[in-house]
Amino acid sequence: ELAELGAVYDSGALSNRNVIINGNFTISQRGDYTSSTSVSDGNYYLDRWEYVEDGSPTSSLIHNTDGTVKITTGASVTGSSRLRQKFEFSKFPRQYDNQTFTVSAKIKSNSTNARINVYAGGYLSLTGTTAHSGGGSFETLTATFTTPSTISTEFSVHIGIDGASSANVSITSGEYFEVKEIQMERGTEATPFEHRSFGQELALCQRYYERQNGQSGTTIYGVGYNESTTISKGMIPFKVTKRAVPTVSVQNSGHFCNVSTGTTYVASSVSFDGQSPINTRYTCTSSSASLVDGGAANLQRFTGDAIIEIDSEL
Repeated sequence: ELAELGAVYDSGALSNRNVIINGNFTISQRGDYTSSTSVSDGNYYLDRWEYVEDGSPTSSLIHNTDGTVKITTGASVTGSSRLRQKFEFSKFPRQYDNQTFTVSAKIKSNSTNARINVYAGGYLSLTGTTAHSGGGSFETLTATFTTPSTISTEFSVHIGIDGASSANVSITSGEYFEVKEIQMERGTEATPFEHRSFGQELALCQRYYERQNGQSGTTIYGVGYNESTTISKGMIPFKVTKRAVPTVSVQNSGHFCNVSTGTTYVASSVSFDGQSPINTRYTCTSSSASLVDGGAANLQRFTGDAIIEIDSEL
């Protein structure tokens, strides 16, 4: 054990090791997914994890109560079904160049094509136990690799039913992979999964995506002023600074309201402009209102799921 600890020390840090964000799927801002949910190529479900596929295997996802994520295919095709996490390197583009990393994950599957792949300007050569036996029990897979001297395009980890170097494979309906404790760390050693606190993990996820909602109680999203008798404008601060200027959108605009001089005016539309990594301007219109021009106003939840999405994913 001391020798192993020494090898870990030589390879990299003993804390803050995991480059992966939300590797144990504790954060799920977009939904609970505790029942089977149909998934589509290129969409995010669990935070920082994008679902990608080839061949349309009509997969479904479930987020189990133990935190694991299970993806099951619903069609027999030639293709792939996998989760992908992209790493941010645009601000410090050389930090991942010519580095040795090890990815580890606990995976359960009935497919011998459940595996780890890594992309960095091309799929990389991996060493370790990179594919599952297909025996239906949890197995720890590992993949050690060295990145190119210069990474000029996407750097990402892929986990799922996939061929070596992400070649398409024959998939039978009902094949699945279930995964937890995904870690990527510098060096050649796969160390035990590094658990972060819920608050730390949430803040890391919110650098890329944040959902503000008002599902319970009265929620104030932003404060501003009345521009006319029907329109108010103001500013909404983000909980975490985003990695870049985000896209801001609204769900259920009629579930918002202006509150001015103690009176509630139901919103007919909510829009956004002037986004920055730290906040956005909003415009809220109420079709039948008697707002006092220049008076103070709050943008609040009126009913139901008044949701604002702030998206700065890679």
